[in-house]
Amino acid sequence: MEMFYFLLMLCAGQILIIFLLMWKVRRLTIALQKAKLIEEKEADLAQHRLYQEEAAYVMTLMYEIRSAVAKQEQALHRRALERTQRALPFSKKKLRLLFTEEEVHTIQTFWQHYETYLRKHWLTEKGKIKSVFRGAPHLPNSEYGQMVIASKNILPIFDELLSNLNSSS
Repeated sequence: MEMFYFLLMLCAGQILIIFLLMWKVRRLTIALQKAKLIEEKEADLAQHRLYQEEAAYVMTLMYEIRSAVAKQEQALHRRALERTQRALPFSKKKLRLLFTEEEVHTIQTFWQHYETYLRKHWLTEKGKIKSVFRGAPHLPNSEYGQMVIASKNILPIFDELLSNLNSSS
């Protein structure tokens, strides 16, 4: 009988150890799941911050373009245009991650206007920014005068597009 109690106590001890080990494994599993969730949340937050920075970068480029074009109303500021981004910095697929479909369309429209403005008034046959214009700014039929008029005409378009972007975000 003593042997029976001894074996029973031994089994009970082993069952208790197994129970404690299972409880410990369960707690570790829960802790690992929580750590994984925290890690995923941090990764999502980092990705969100990156998207915000990239969206702000696009907006900054657009304001730089607007500023460079505005300078052309007063005098030739070739360098201001040379410093601008001539093409969209991201693919349409990437832009869709950063902006709504309507905002992407607005951004593309902005850049199309800018590319047309550059091509018609500023780019040489080799794709470089012109440094010399024929005529004078006050002569509307001269090359220089046409560029000044185009600069004045495109600014309200840029302002409206930028305003649309600002109001939608």
